[in-house]
Amino acid sequence: MSNTLTEKILARASGQKEVTPGDIVEVNVNTAFIHDVFISGVVEEFSKLPHKKVWNPDNIALIADHEVPAVSEWAGECYKTMLRFAEDQNIQRVHIAEGVCHQLIPEKGYIGPGMVLVGTDSHSTTHGALGAFASGIGTTEMAAVLATGKIWLRVPETINFELSGSLSQGVYAKDIVLSMLKILGAEGANYKSIEITGSAVEKLTIADRLTICNMAVEMGAKNAIFAPDDQTMDYIQQSKADTSFITHIKEPSYDRTIELNLNDLRPMLAFPKGVDDVHVVDEAIGREIHEAFIGSCTNGRYEDFVVAANIIRGKKIPKNVRLIITPASMNIYKRLLEDGIAMDFINAGAMITNPGCGLCYGKHGGVLSKTDVAIASNNRNFPGRLGHKDSQVYLASPATVAWSAVNGKITDPSKISN
Repeated sequence: MSNTLTEKILARASGQKEVTPGDIVEVNVNTAFIHDVFISGVVEEFSKLPHKKVWNPDNIALIADHEVPAVSEWAGECYKTMLRFAEDQNIQRVHIAEGVCHQLIPEKGYIGPGMVLVGTDSHSTTHGALGAFASGIGTTEMAAVLATGKIWLRVPETINFELSGSLSQGVYAKDIVLSMLKILGAEGANYKSIEITGSAVEKLTIADRLTICNMAVEMGAKNAIFAPDDQTMDYIQQSKADTSFITHIKEPSYDRTIELNLNDLRPMLAFPKGVDDVHVVDEAIGREIHEAFIGSCTNGRYEDFVVAANIIRGKKIPKNVRLIITPASMNIYKRLLEDGIAMDFINAGAMITNPGCGLCYGKHGGVLSKTDVAIASNNRNFPGRLGHKDSQVYLASPATVAWSAVNGKITDPSKISN
């Protein structure tokens, strides 16, 4: 049987010629990262091990992104713990308040095709967009990785989404992944790999692929992955990531293949019941909103803000609506300023926050009240995720969020000529 891309990467990383689903393998890790809200737990677990030093400080990144600036005394102590650990272990890849981990890692060149990445954030699946195996792990697992540079994994079965066709006006990568969620549900890919292939892939930008892989974990996936192509290599050339582990396959064999024709897709919403309660936008048109949010590790990239700015430019946000803009990194923020896009948002009445996970994490930067209804471009909307447990959050593409913010109610972007 031919290997899938995930199987081939895990085979190489474990020093084996071939692996099959269900095998338990010990793999070498290329990149490990820890963010601020997990650093204290990881350091505590690491201190219990006999190892005094990490396996390779050059392969470890420490990123403060969830509670920046500090929203509590505890958050401030997390920063100090991070900096102390970095100094003690000679870790140079330390980023405090520079952006969200899942934007910084590809930006900084910490991930490349064929590599194995583990991180203390569940959305670590994001980095499969660059042809890597990437997955989230917990504190005790991360402590062991820091000590040994290895982790054992069960080789997952693979679900293949084969994409064809082209996206219509008003339909974006977020609508693709919400459509995938509608098909599989929140548990339909539990401990499985999702591999995205098909003739439509070449039309998807790296930003699109990052969005799709980011939300694979919402289906329960262990990882998600795109095969590296010319777009990947162009991106890697700019980020200067390691390409020595690049992996290709010829005739993979999947556990299940699901065909998805992009021509058939429409703008989608995840309703407030949960991320897999997915409907076409038409079913909520006219629902009044109090807040609109464009940002997060799902849709906080430059391309997302270009789409939103093209909609918002020259318009005004109603006074009863708060539009929150959160760039995923300082580099993106700088670019928005340099290109005048930030002023488009400010002139429309939006609020721009510092890069970070704040609102998506539900701690700061636009937290919702009990009666608030919001539409947001992030990845989760379970009760209490963005604030009060009784608030209601619809998940959508940046275009749907932008048009809804302008109109003060949920709007279908495919039915408006901009």
